[in-house]
Amino acid sequence: VALCVPEQQAEKLLLSSWGLPKPVLERYQKHGVTQMFEWQAQCLTVGHVLHGGNLVYSEGVQIIGMSATLPNLSLLASWLGADLYQTDYRPVPLQEHLKVGCNIYNKSLSVVRQFAPALNIKGDDDHIVSLCYETVREGHSVLLFCPSKNWCEKLADTIARAFFNLRHTGELQLVLIPSYSALSHGGWFHSAGLTFDERDVLEGAFRQGLIRVLAATSTLSSGVNLPARRVVIRTPTFNGRLLDPLTYKQMAGRAGRKGVDTT
Repeated sequence: VALCVPEQQAEKLLLSSWGLPKPVLERYQKHGVTQMFEWQAQCLTVGHVLHGGNLVYSEGVQIIGMSATLPNLSLLASWLGADLYQTDYRPVPLQEHLKVGCNIYNKSLSVVRQFAPALNIKGDDDHIVSLCYETVREGHSVLLFCPSKNWCEKLADTIARAFFNLRHTGELQLVLIPSYSALSHGGWFHSAGLTFDERDVLEGAFRQGLIRVLAATSTLSSGVNLPARRVVIRTPTFNGRLLDPLTYKQMAGRAGRKGVDTT
């Protein structure tokens, strides 16, 4: 689409003067929009904007952009003509560990703890249920990231059944959401297979502490603010390849949220 700047000053605010396609104009007119703001017209007449050029527009406004995960901040700052400030400070320190067998390693790959599973669950060789139980019995929540929808559902079901048994022995007290599913006993899953309404219910219940354990695919790692005390990444491979640093940071960053956690 070739847009052009109207010659007459009086026409610059009229959408019909810019060479927009007829269907676009009709859509605007349907919503009662026939003119643009003066500042919009000014923006369009700057440099090569109408020919695909980039634009940074400001009139007494200072823009501050923030990101915890973008890898090319210096390039973005250069493109925007902005000053760049970086820091590793976190209001709530994030502790990152690697679990292999019963050994738990820190970021320097030094053993910092021997994990003693509190529960003996058949098929749970990596002690995922015990890791969840350790956090839930202290009144906190856990996010589990799995590579597939099927893995999420099976893991949630395993945890739910284990917590159901604990609840009936009096070892674990949970607030439950009424449901005919075994998943109402503490473990739920979140994946692309859920409807928007189902996701809203799950996310809201998790924030309120009604759901203590949520197994999810990597789609939950970005765009949804669901803080948890502990985040468990079930495997280093997602979608057939190793987890990239950006996605890992998005997942791990669900733990240690200011205003939610202190450790």
